[in-house]
Amino acid sequence: MSVAEQFAGVERRLGANLREQALLRDEEAELRRQLARAAEAVAAAADAEAEAGAAPGGGPSGPAAAATDWAGAFEWDERVREVLSSSFGHDGFRPLQREVINACLSSRDVFAVLPTGAGKSLLFMLPALLQTSGVTLVVSPLVSLMQDQVNRLRRLGLSAELLAEGAVDKATTTRALAAAAEPAASGLRFLYVTPERVAKSKLLLSKLQKAYAAGQLQRVVVGESICSVYLYIYVGLT
Repeated sequence: MSVAEQFAGVERRLGANLREQALLRDEEAELRRQLARAAEAVAAAADAEAEAGAAPGGGPSGPAAAATDWAGAFEWDERVREVLSSSFGHDGFRPLQREVINACLSSRDVFAVLPTGAGKSLLFMLPALLQTSGVTLVVSPLVSLMQDQVNRLRRLGLSAELLAEGAVDKATTTRALAAAAEPAASGLRFLYVTPERVAKSKLLLSKLQKAYAAGQLQRVVVGESICSVYLYIYVGLT
């Protein structure tokens, strides 16, 4: 690669980085508003649940109520511990990791607010490793973080792709889109994309819809950053 080509490459990466920073500043303002609304909704839901439990005959019952102890014992516990040790090199969980993973494996929707360093990537990576096929879609504005995670997954022998402007070439994009449409055939397990790619690419959405119709879109993970706190939404689709 010539010096001119190297310069152009660095210039493109710098431009993409500046655009990403601008996007994050805009998102911070919007996320602050969303966080305030979410806090109000959570408080309202808690009040409604308390009132339902206090009413005669109210409160949860049946299998759903029995599964609310996410730190309890589940049928997949042994397999989870095995994967936690063999693939991630850990012999225990950090606070709330086990609860979120159990809820995710139970095909429950999960909204988790965790601090930096809480080990959030494990929350969707480990459940995916317990399945033999299907793709996990990860949406995040942090391109460098997604690149690191894609490389980490590939070192584990898993097929992972990234779709982000300025980070991958046209050939890689074409390959990733084709793999996303048919995860069972391609073996794709993780697809990382930026928010703007999801919002603007009808082709990507059509590929994901095809995977979902085939029962191969296992979960969607949406990660957004604000003041060193990450908001992760885990949506079980199976």
